[in-house]
Amino acid sequence: MKFATIDNKGRPTGFYSKDVHGDDIPSAVVPMSDAIWQHHIEGTAQAYNKKSKTWADYVPSAAEKAKHDSEQHNASIMAAMPSVADQLDAIWMQLNAERMAGKNLVAPADDILGQILAVKKKLK
Repeated sequence: MKFATIDNKGRPTGFYSKDVHGDDIPSAVVPMSDAIWQHHIEGTAQAYNKKSKTWADYVPSAAEKAKHDSEQHNASIMAAMPSVADQLDAIWMQLNAERMAGKNLVAPADDILGQILAVKKKLK
C-alpha cells in the first residue's frame, strides 16, 4: 500500500510508503495500491477522483494538451539550434576563406545566401 498527496485536479504531487517513511506521512494523503503507484512511476498518469474516491486515467484538458504540444515543439526547435549554428558557422567560414583568397564574392555570396535561406527554412 502506498499513499499520495494530490493537487486540485487529483494528480499526485508526492508518494509515501510506510516502508520508507514510517509514521512520517502527511495527514492529507489518499491511499493507492502498489499497482497504481507503479503506473505513476512508469509515466502512465492517473488522477484521484475525490467524489468517488477512486483512481482513473487522467485526461488532460485541451489547454494542458496545447501547452504540452507547444513545449514539445519548442524543445525540438531548441534541440536543432546547435546544428543550425554549426551550419551557419561553416557557411561563414567558407565565405571568409573565399574572401581571404581574393575571389570575386558576388556569385559565392549568392550561393551562400541560398544556403543560409535553406537552413532558415529547416527551422520553420
